[in-house]
Formats: sequence, structure tokens, C-alpha cells
Amino acid sequence: MRSQKMIMVLCGSLLFMAGIVVGRGGLEAGHASGQIKADYETLYGQAMTMALVRRVIRERYVEEVDDKRIVQGALRGMASSLDDYSEYMDGEEYDDLRMESEGEFEGIGIVAASKAGWIEVITPMTGAPAARAGVMPGDRIIEIEGKPTLGMSMTEASSLLRGRQGTAVTFKIARPDRAEPLSLTVMREKIRTPSVYAELLAGGTGYVRLSVFQEDSPEEFEKAMESLAGKGANAIVLDLRNNGGGLLDAAIRICDMLLESGTIVSIKGRGESENQEWKASGKGSSLKLPLAVLVNEGSASAAEIVAGAVSDNSRGKLVGTPTFGKGSVQTIIPLSDGSALKLTTALYHTPSGRTFSHEKDGYGLKPDFETPLKPEQRDRVFRSLSNGVPDPEGDPQLAKAIEILGAR
Repeated sequence: MRSQKMIMVLCGSLLFMAGIVVGRGGLEAGHASGQIKADYETLYGQAMTMALVRRVIRERYVEEVDDKRIVQGALRGMASSLDDYSEYMDGEEYDDLRMESEGEFEGIGIVAASKAGWIEVITPMTGAPAARAGVMPGDRIIEIEGKPTLGMSMTEASSLLRGRQGTAVTFKIARPDRAEPLSLTVMREKIRTPSVYAELLAGGTGYVRLSVFQEDSPEEFEKAMESLAGKGANAIVLDLRNNGGGLLDAAIRICDMLLESGTIVSIKGRGESENQEWKASGKGSSLKLPLAVLVNEGSASAAEIVAGAVSDNSRGKLVGTPTFGKGSVQTIIPLSDGSALKLTTALYHTPSGRTFSHEKDGYGLKPDFETPLKPEQRDRVFRSLSNGVPDPEGDPQLAKAIEILGAR
């Protein structure tokens, strides 16, 4: 609550100062060819510049612009200038975010992030329209409805891709192995993402696919693990490939089921108040069977937390390819008008102290057994993941995990 008040007071101060400056009438925009000077040495001087820019826009822009649009643009700019993940959300966008965390919304079903100024797909959601249309992790969305996405905020991209079910959206993607961009038109649907799929494979290996971390994921995960135990599973493959993350609390609760002791994850920010550490409670009940975790470039955020906790506590081995590297913490700070600020406040650290932020380190977590896929294998594996059905014969990464577990 204290940090929320602090941010609200700061924003209010800037706007109040801007109002005073405009009221004085002592600033002149000058002619179009003239230079507009400002003092950037102090906060007061910067607020004067903000007020001057606002005034110039109000008086000189080709069309009439209201203050709400100008102020919201300034707020978005302040947040997005910090990094790829910080952003200001208006009330409607904040509501959409809360709805998505509950696992239901309307759109095409992708998890994406801003990377080097572009909108990059972390993963298409299992069974969603984007997955069925052939969208893959690593695809770069370069255009949405004719609008180039370079420099576009995630909020704007999300609002363009989402929409009522039954409506279509057209976008272009660039893919490393394609010379020309691919144009896709996808029908939006109501996305309800069941987060856990479980199956007992031949030979007694239990397979658990966790596609996203949402509110009900821990309960679904626990039921899946208990079901596999009841069927006589002798080992577990936990598939986190193309899992773009989700709720931190869900990831911690699932780790607590897997670990008997040890640190799960810690976060470290600028001040002591941002630092936090989570440890296993010792009450974990989800089997003490041998464990292997599948990861790839579509494994991000909460998926990387679980993978890091399993690896660093020697609970299991990681198999696949390096993860996405979404290792920064965003805190959602609700504001008094119903909007919110999503702000990067810390970095995640695995139990051994590793960070995995691509912005800091250039990469995510590296697996113990790196198993790259050939292009034709990649297509088959991603289709299998999109359908939620394991394919041990056509999936070298899954086959390697089963082999490792059998050798223990």
C-alpha cells in the first residue's frame, strides 16, 4: 500500500506542476522552425517541458486532441522507456489482464513478449487458433492489421490481436527459416486453457504436460500426479516446453509439491523491500519418483522458475534446448482510477543464484541434456504439443527424457 501511494503521489505531483506551468503563461512554443528549449537539470524543469509539449500539441497538432489521450500517451511512454516488460495499462487493459490470469479470454491464443523492439511469440497456447494456424515459438509478429509492430507496446499489440470470437485478425510473421514473411488470417475464439494434461506412457513413465500457470494449475497438477501414481507410474516427465509462464504463486505451489526441502526461487531488487525468498515447506506430497523436465525456447518466466528449482535442488534433469530468458519480475500496481502500472521491480534468481534474463545475460536456462530438433522434427513436435498429445516416437526430446529416467 505504501508503494502504491508513493507512485500515485509522484504522478499527481507531475501533473499538478504541469498545471501550474501552463497557468503562468510564461512559456512560448515559438514558430515551427524555432528551437524549443528546456531545462532538464531538475524535475521542475522536466515538468515544464511536459507542460510545454502538451500545450504545443493542443494548439498546433493537425487534429484536436483531448488531454486524456495526451496524458495516457505520456504514461505509456514513461513505462515503456524502461524495458521490454514495464507498461501502463488503462482500466480496460487491466481488466483483460486479470481475466487472462483466470484462464479465459477471447483472441487467438498466444503468449508473446517484446524483444529488441519486436513482438515475439513465446508460445502458442495448446489447441488455440494460433497453434492450429501454425504459429510457432520464436515467430516475430511484424505487422498486425496493416500496422508495423516495430516499437509497438505489448498492450497495443494485445488489443489488436484480441477481439470477439468469430471475428478475424490478419497479421504477418517473420520466421528465421523463411525468406519471406508469412501472412495469416486467424479467427478469434474464446480461449479456455486447461493447463494440465497427463498420460501414462508405455513402460510406466508418467507424462505431465503443463502448458500455463494459472489459478487452478496447482490443483490440476496435484490431481494429475496422484492419478499417475495410482496407475503405477515409475518415473515422471514434466513437459514445460512452450509454456510461456503465468502466475508466480502457481509456480511456487507446484514446486512445493515436487521438493522436500530447499529454496524454490528468490527475487532481488534495488531495495530490501523488494527482496524475497521462497522455500519448500517440506509438506510436498507429489511423489518421490525420478523426474525429468522438458524445456525449450518457448519455456519462460514461471516455467523457468520451476525448471531452475528442480535443477538446482538436484530433483531432476533438464532436457531440450535453452529457455526463453524471461527472468525479470513485474509487479502490478493498481492505481486509484482503475488503471494499473506493470513495473519491473526485481530479477528472479534460481536456488544457486543464477539469473536467467535475456536482457541481462542474453539467454535463459541451459538444459543438462541439450537436444536440438531438426526443422522437420520441430514441426512435428510443435503440432503434438499444440494438440496436447505426447508423441514419444516422433519427439527426440521426450525420447531422451525417457531414456535418462530409465538409466537411473
